[in-house]
Amino acid sequence: MKKEIKKSTKTKVKKETDIEMLARIVLNGFDEIKQTISTLATKEELNGRCDRIEFLLLRAQDNRLDRLEDKMRKVETALEIA
Repeated sequence: MKKEIKKSTKTKVKKETDIEMLARIVLNGFDEIKQTISTLATKEELNGRCDRIEFLLLRAQDNRLDRLEDKMRKVETALEIA
């Protein structure tokens, strides 16, 4: 009878340990998913910011080219007159 009690106690302890371990694994899985989602949100924000910076840089280059073209027209006009 003592052997049966020891076996059931060991089995019960093992089951509790297994359940606790399973709970930890599930919790870790949820934490990993949460981190992944927050990382994706951060990547989307970063992409949006990069797109904005790219737009501003391209716009600045476009403005610079427009000014250079205007200067070249003035030079061509001046050369035609002379």
